[in-house]
Amino acid sequence: MAIDPQHERFGSDLSNDHRNVETAAPYRPPAGSQQDSSNKGCGCWVWGCGGLMLIAFMLVVAVSFGGYWLFNQQVEKYTDTEPTEMPIVEMDEQELARLQERVESFSRRFVPQDSDESADEQPQPDADAADQPLTLA
Repeated sequence: MAIDPQHERFGSDLSNDHRNVETAAPYRPPAGSQQDSSNKGCGCWVWGCGGLMLIAFMLVVAVSFGGYWLFNQQVEKYTDTEPTEMPIVEMDEQELARLQERVESFSRRFVPQDSDESADEQPQPDADAADQPLTLA
């Protein structure tokens, strides 16, 4: 059987490749396409999550000190070291009586007073009311 020169060329290339496979270096991807395996120290958890927790802690400390400083500044700004003198109001008996009547009239609007019961007595709750469920109207 006659061998085609084209087939012979392929056959000889395959036989040469077989010998070169054993001596060839293994495939290595180009630099920068994968991470370097020699950097096995601290990974994502330490630098990522740990760093985020450290920044959050520092932020909380800074906000705490800032709030404390702001509070002290406001206390110093709006307080005084000495008590304030309150003015003494002088009025005659008629003006005092009118003022007391106005105060009583004002307080009567907010404090209901029943004519049957005195203000000191509290009404007694019904015994049956405790057994009934509470309803919202």
